[in-house]
Amino acid sequence: MSEDNTPRFSGNDPLGDLSVLVKKSEYMLKLAKAGEWGEVTDLEAERRPQLEELFNSLDQSTREQSSAQLQRGIERILELDRKIIALGQELKTATANSFRQSRSARRATAVYQKNDAL
Repeated sequence: MSEDNTPRFSGNDPLGDLSVLVKKSEYMLKLAKAGEWGEVTDLEAERRPQLEELFNSLDQSTREQSSAQLQRGIERILELDRKIIALGQELKTATANSFRQSRSARRATAVYQKNDAL
């Protein structure tokens, strides 16, 4: 990981790069749990092309020799992504509920003020 706690992708070592991308995904989950959604989005935008580069650059022998490691790395990234998405859904639901409550409170206040004026 670098000084800013984000791992660095080299583009030269497929299994090392996969490990870096798993660590980056773990860091993204940590950020999501802390509510740092802007950073999560920035890291996802950085990670997506790195994943594509990684898998597009794998030669057949690396795929065959490292299939178990590749599978574990992919599964871990998918697992972390599911957790990040679940946190995002929770935030979306909480925000929507808060908005509905706020809107209901404004309506109740308006009705009260209207009735108070009578």
